[in-house]
Amino acid sequence: MQKSREKTGEHVTFLFRLLELLIQKTPAGGVTTSEIQALYENAKKGNLASEKIIQRAIHRLNYIFDPDSAAEDPMFRTPRNQLPVRSSRGKDGVRRYTFHRQLASETVPAQERTTKVMLQLYPQQRQMQADDFEQLLVMLAADRNKKDDSVAQLRANIERYVYVSGFTPAESRKNLQKMLLIFQALCRKKKIRFRYTSASTGEKTGSREVAAYGLVSRHGVWYLVGLCHEVNAVRIFRVDHIDAPVLLESSTYDIPAGYSLADKFGSLWGIWTESEKPPATEKVKLHVAAPVASHFDTIRYHASQLVHKNSDGSLEVEFTAGGVREMLPWLMGWGEHVKVLQPDWLRDELITKAKKMLTQYE
Repeated sequence: MQKSREKTGEHVTFLFRLLELLIQKTPAGGVTTSEIQALYENAKKGNLASEKIIQRAIHRLNYIFDPDSAAEDPMFRTPRNQLPVRSSRGKDGVRRYTFHRQLASETVPAQERTTKVMLQLYPQQRQMQADDFEQLLVMLAADRNKKDDSVAQLRANIERYVYVSGFTPAESRKNLQKMLLIFQALCRKKKIRFRYTSASTGEKTGSREVAAYGLVSRHGVWYLVGLCHEVNAVRIFRVDHIDAPVLLESSTYDIPAGYSLADKFGSLWGIWTESEKPPATEKVKLHVAAPVASHFDTIRYHASQLVHKNSDGSLEVEFTAGGVREMLPWLMGWGEHVKVLQPDWLRDELITKAKKMLTQYE
């Protein structure tokens, strides 16, 4: 057992060192194959890195930052020119690997990178093997000469203030800086002020002062949950609709005792804001065709997700969630690959919307 853990640790060490090397060298043109081989030999105590091993490591990093990079169906697979880690040959004929995320920037301080990587990788812990995620976080912080207690505190803060349900890309490119500021506000209990554009109307609603309660991700969209000073009530704000956020250094606040993002949003399919009480849950059953089955087999779209495999490669997938009507756009996006089996009303609404869509082409 000890030997297995050591192998896992070595694997994660190499993966992390490769990520760091890519972050550091991308602004200067990238990392060569020989540099990756040297890195591997150092991490693996002299073992040689074959081309297959290198490609497997690159594939692993791409999967961590973008699970769609490994989708079996080409229709849903991330194009090569959009992958987090890409390769190309220069005029000198040497192949170099580059990391296409905001972390690969000389303008990002090293200490800030650690928190950014942790926030980016946190939603992907379900995609990683059992101990890999924890070890990766520890090494990220340890490599920046942080103490063990600060590592534990950072992880505890992420667990407390960040709630993820459904698939979320590991990196939210234009939102990352705002998310980092919000996370700092949460950890330091400092209010933030920002301008906001309504997600439902597109109307600019002016300046807001908010005591943040947490960051919530639903199916690729990040939200700030907090007490809005202007209405003296808890409100939910889409992070991508927040503009010019500022930390109010002279402010302070406390999150209500016992407040839990998981309790508030855990049963919901989406973000439900019409009442303080969440809606009643109901069971949703889907038939998922074989071409897209791998998505439901590897990605947890909701905490209640249950998957039953059929002999023909298709799946029966069940959810028990509140606010099920918010599933409609997501269901329509799967086209003919996903069929609603229950509830009847959801299937009927989907049929009605599909018929209306067809009229656009008649």
